[in-house]
Amino acid sequence: MFEHNIIADSLSHDEACSLEIQLIKQYKTQDREYGYNILEGGSAPSIPAEVRQKMSIAMMGNQNGKGIPCSAEKAKKIGDAQRGRKFTEDHKRKLSEAKRGKSHASPSAETRKKISDKHDKKMVVCVETGPVYDSIHDCAKKLGILATSICAVCRGRCKSTHGLTFKYYDNE
Repeated sequence: MFEHNIIADSLSHDEACSLEIQLIKQYKTQDREYGYNILEGGSAPSIPAEVRQKMSIAMMGNQNGKGIPCSAEKAKKIGDAQRGRKFTEDHKRKLSEAKRGKSHASPSAETRKKISDKHDKKMVVCVETGPVYDSIHDCAKKLGILATSICAVCRGRCKSTHGLTFKYYDNE
């Protein structure tokens, strides 16, 4: 439980920063035994050597910010930590509000091509009419049906879409 007390007022910015540094030092609030301060205070804080060392150890091997993918072991650790994580309805609402109105840039044509090439394309057949399509997207374009709807039918999540039934094509 924290208690808020005003100990000084009408100070300039420099005086307030100086007083903050002095009080943090006086009450040893950078020591976990006495307080929660990580930095010594003031407007241009420097990170203490002990904290820098802890941060360094915590970040060792974390090359993700440099574009190097993390190891399978680390990815599994992250996944395990996140699996089963439940958000309260209030938290979900706040996340939703934070994202609302923010658009993300569409991927470039090159990126879309890479994503498309990466996926194994399965041939699809329309059971009623008989033609075989090279992929779900090819089928969707030619018939004017959403690819997600065709995929749902092929995977058995839906019986049909637009009065048509689809299945993955088996050469045999």
